[in-house]
Amino acid sequence: MILAPFIAFKAGYEWIRIKFLDAKPTYPLGKKWLQNAEIPDIQYLANYEQQMLSITLVCLGIAVITYLAMLIKTLIRLVWLALMLSILYFVYLNIK
Repeated sequence: MILAPFIAFKAGYEWIRIKFLDAKPTYPLGKKWLQNAEIPDIQYLANYEQQMLSITLVCLGIAVITYLAMLIKTLIRLVWLALMLSILYFVYLNIK
């Protein structure tokens, strides 16, 4: 959850370097691991460029889903807090 945006940035930057700037691969996520993961039969794992794009999209998706879940959870807690404060306020008005 915490590392997903950083991994997405590194892989995305590497993909941009390879795709548009014609740079050589630097293997920021480990050369042996990425070479073992190359599977010619699966298009999104067929070569280094596609692997970087896939890693970027997966990690970016994980980061977005995680942060949206945290945002929704926080908003629900704020709604509960507002509800409790309003109940306490109405009780205070009735006692007064």
